Amino acid sequence: MPAVLFTRLLLIVILALRWDTPCFATTIVAIITRTHLFIGADSMLTLLNSKGERQVGSICKVHSVGSCYYAIAGIIAIKDKNIDFNEIAKSACLSPGSLTEKATFYQAKALPAAKRLFTYDKSIPLIRGKGIAVLFAALENGFPMFVSIEYNQDRERRIIPSRQEVRGSDLSGTYGGVIVLGTREAIDRYRMAAPKTFQAGDAAIKVAHLLNLEAVNDQAKPVNQRLVRAPFSILELSIWGARWIMNGHCSG
Repeated sequence: MPAVLFTRLLLIVILALRWDTPCFATTIVAIITRTHLFIGADSMLTLLNSKGERQVGSICKVHSVGSCYYAIAGIIAIKDKNIDFNEIAKSACLSPGSLTEKATFYQAKALPAAKRLFTYDKSIPLIRGKGIAVLFAALENGFPMFVSIEYNQDRERRIIPSRQEVRGSDLSGTYGGVIVLGTREAIDRYRMAAPKTFQAGDAAIKVAHLLNLEAVNDQAKPVNQRLVRAPFSILELSIWGARWIMNGHCSG
């Protein structure tokens, strides 16, 4: 199984550069079948300061804490607002119980941080309108499963949580569906234009294809608006264990 992939390096970089907000405007794609779960993410990291100035880097976005895995899309942390969704997700993975219970732990702990996120200065264009989403995954009783949780804000500024839980043991072997979190403009267009094709094909190849579709679309934008790029990391969880299909900036 991969070791814990997220380190304190990001915090060290932020402190050294005095940049305030790590903004993971990420694309996460997951496909689950009865026996396999594929989780993919891009590697682009954007650091924003209080003026909206940005610095771009790369980082692993699919993390493991023991046998619990997670990936986050959105504004991960704002130092001066005591917002750090990565720490909440890591604490959730370390909490006792099933993956469902760990996700419930996260959902309760993340809500206050989500409220602070949505009251943050939205004059920064790269932050305005962004929510926060997390995908938790694990093998339970030999089968893969995931729980996704998203916090968004409606037009009346109410915080709207949405949650989805899918277990491989409940599936017949075909797709349990494709879930996409974070930046997904190009993927949504593809889903609407070719719904049958969207749900067909080799799952691992499909995850890579969707990530590349979003990255190509994103990299055609002006430099200061780009949020997604290669390399990609794709993790496979199955009844035979965990392995990297593509490492990207993650290590095995």
